Amino acid sequence: MPIEIPSEFRPFVDQELQTGLYRSDQDVVNKALEMLRREREEALAGIREGLADVEAGRVQSLDDAFEDLRVEFGLPPGE
Repeated sequence: MPIEIPSEFRPFVDQELQTGLYRSDQDVVNKALEMLRREREEALAGIREGLADVEAGRVQSLDDAFEDLRVEFGLPPGE
């Protein structure tokens, strides 16, 4: 199946082809689709994990979460 690479992506695809990792535009597109699918699967897994945490009661208040972030990033305490 022939594919059409939009002009704004052509330099990037050409650069990827020059690395020698890909033999054709189709190889580059296939890799991009694999990465997109993996990204989506990881996002969905994270959402499922978060929902399971909520159902199991593994949550903290928003105030506590913000305070943890302030400590982690060395920010002054909130009011």
